[in-house]
Amino acid sequence: MKAEIVAVGTELLLGQIVNSNAQYLSQELASLGIDVYFQTVVGDNTSRLKQAIELAAGRADILIFTGGLGPTQDDLTKDVVAEVLGRSLHIDQMAMDHVERFFKDRNVPMTENNRRQALSIDGATPLANETGLAVGNAIAEGGKFYILLPGPPNEMKPMFEQQAKPWIMQHVLTNESPIFSRMLKFAGIGESALETKLLDLIESQTDPTIAPYAKESEVTIRISTKADSESAAMSKLNVMEEQIASRLPDHFYANEDVPIEKTIVDMMTEQGLTVSCAESCTGGMLMQMLTAIPGSSTVFLGGIVCYSNAMKEQLLNVPHDLLEGENAPEL
Repeated sequence: MKAEIVAVGTELLLGQIVNSNAQYLSQELASLGIDVYFQTVVGDNTSRLKQAIELAAGRADILIFTGGLGPTQDDLTKDVVAEVLGRSLHIDQMAMDHVERFFKDRNVPMTENNRRQALSIDGATPLANETGLAVGNAIAEGGKFYILLPGPPNEMKPMFEQQAKPWIMQHVLTNESPIFSRMLKFAGIGESALETKLLDLIESQTDPTIAPYAKESEVTIRISTKADSESAAMSKLNVMEEQIASRLPDHFYANEDVPIEKTIVDMMTEQGLTVSCAESCTGGMLMQMLTAIPGSSTVFLGGIVCYSNAMKEQLLNVPHDLLEGENAPEL
């Protein structure tokens, strides 16, 4: 089962907001065993949105839309999807009651265009919006499944979790096995060097799959498998993790998606160690990273940001020659 995420909004193309919805939905769909091969971003334009829908329908089983469900004329998603499917729109009364109640409770006049937020495609299942006003839609047509969600993440995420996901489980998924993944994290080694160490595993991978990702100051490997149960998946992932970790014992530091500073705090806590910091050009960044971790007070004693050479001499007793003499580092 393949899905495509279609994010609608010119503001996304202009870079005014980040498309965090696609990341969330891709992770959620993967957990259901649904593969996402494409993510599309399209502006608030009828013809281009129609093209995007037709293209997505040609290569995916499930089309998930985010954005374009609001009250203004550039909120086009329902209109265009309805047109592509040859269906009409109608006011969903429960959604309309929700919109009217919202304005009444706040003693604010409701403008006529807010009725658009209660529109639903004929034959679609309305998806209630518990944190906003625009109702979502889910509809099956011609062997394809169309799910329309609002753009704001605080509306989209609850709607997907509470409304869309159960609809997918009931109407879309039959024999699909969920995907289970594990993040292996490495430090002190680059992506190319790490890949060289694991090249034979990567080239011969079948199940689990192995995917390396380079991030700032670290490299991450995601191992994934499809299985009918969590216990079956964990057995396969454990074997693969052991093979990978045994080849990189000096660099492997976590088998979950946590920052390295949390791992450091956890290890120091276990070993009863403490740390204090003296920073210059980093301006306290190291201390901020450590103190952002819950429980870091057990290991972090305190620190100082000392920028000028005079302060380094007075407060940290750094020798003058080391700062400005022949032995001073070239910065």
